[in-house]
Amino acid sequence: MLNGSPLLLNEINWLTIGERLHSGASMYRDIWFPTGPLSASVYYFLNLFFGKSQTAFGITSAFFVIFQGVIFNLILNAVGALRDRSTLPALFYFLFATLFFDFNTLFPTLLGTTFLLIALFLIFQQLRNDLKEELMLYSGIFIGIAALFSIQLGLFFFFAFLSYLFFGVLNLRKFLLLIVGFAFPFLIAWTYYFLKNGSSEFVTYYVLSFVNYKKTIFGSLQLYILILLIPAIVMLFSFFIIANSSRYINFQYNLIKSMLLWIIFGSFSLTLSNNLSPSSTFIFVPALAFFAAHMFSLIRHRIFKESFFAGIVIFILGISFIFSSKASINNKTWNITSMIASPLQSPLMEIKGKKVLVLGKLPEMYIENTLATPYLDWQLAEKRFDNLNNFENISGIYRDFLRDSPDYIVDRVNLAEKIFAKIPSLGAAYKKVDEGLYQKVQPINSIY
Repeated sequence: MLNGSPLLLNEINWLTIGERLHSGASMYRDIWFPTGPLSASVYYFLNLFFGKSQTAFGITSAFFVIFQGVIFNLILNAVGALRDRSTLPALFYFLFATLFFDFNTLFPTLLGTTFLLIALFLIFQQLRNDLKEELMLYSGIFIGIAALFSIQLGLFFFFAFLSYLFFGVLNLRKFLLLIVGFAFPFLIAWTYYFLKNGSSEFVTYYVLSFVNYKKTIFGSLQLYILILLIPAIVMLFSFFIIANSSRYINFQYNLIKSMLLWIIFGSFSLTLSNNLSPSSTFIFVPALAFFAAHMFSLIRHRIFKESFFAGIVIFILGISFIFSSKASINNKTWNITSMIASPLQSPLMEIKGKKVLVLGKLPEMYIENTLATPYLDWQLAEKRFDNLNNFENISGIYRDFLRDSPDYIVDRVNLAEKIFAKIPSLGAAYKKVDEGLYQKVQPINSIY
């Protein structure tokens, strides 16, 4: 727990990734999980300095939110997006960033949004002054970097393209610069994993994960509706007030339209998210802060402005507090338990400090143990385990066991005995100690 926030299943996976990378493993080749290579690098460095710490995740997350809020405020003031210079964008950024308790952890979308904001600044600069063409290249590079944190953020390439097309000056040369810039970070990442003998895994398990991966949705539809209720009201009020204002110049109207595109592509990005959770909606925070700042800068009625602001604050903080309570977590209407770690039962709770492989889904086993073999994400791993009559699959499983054999196998899908039948040397190395639990009792014979 961190400040009352429960440990999330996704957090366990990210903490495990950091731990495995720290032990010398390579992402995608040795860890099958559809998270971005740059997000994995952040988890590695946090594990390097702080170990397997949820607290370190929470503190780092707060740092990123503060940094983003300040940068976002500086961007809007620098390009003249608002009628007057203001700190309202940062204020609303911080406010909307507390919308739900899982915003308090270090999820890939949060990390990637940092670089989207830098790209947004370059796009705004280009729309304002049509400056050097290099800005097209740089904006593409930063969007590409963001996509290496979370693949669905790659959709913001089209946000940049349409912003330049509709509100700026776009020619073939500039378009090619944007494409080259976007592709460049991916080329570097692919080259790195090629040298690590993991380039095909990088493409399959990450770049094409939105094709090869069945979406997991955490939380209920009612939960998402309630979380997005106030943001939706703020957006509607903002549209109404901005539409009835004549105090903007053409450039500022273009920025407003551009941020509408941000909302559209943010919505599209949710459809590509492999693990959809309330934190996935964080991508809307910059746009919400943008429009809320515009709305409150235009409202002249002081009492109404203060009352409306107080209502937003109370609702957002109330939602964050209520949904972190035990009663709400256990309420089946919201299905919050689907995203939260559950206590292990005996005998699994007694296994600590061991190398473990889970056949099926039980990330809680990795809280106080380490991952053995690459099979962190079962949805990716089960493609290898589904067809045990395939020699390539069997040899791959055996090779992974030889390279990094688990002390315990937790079998949630009744596969262990089938694997042992196909690979007798594994069957000889493991003994069944409980239902669905196998312990290593001797080294694995290198000849099966």
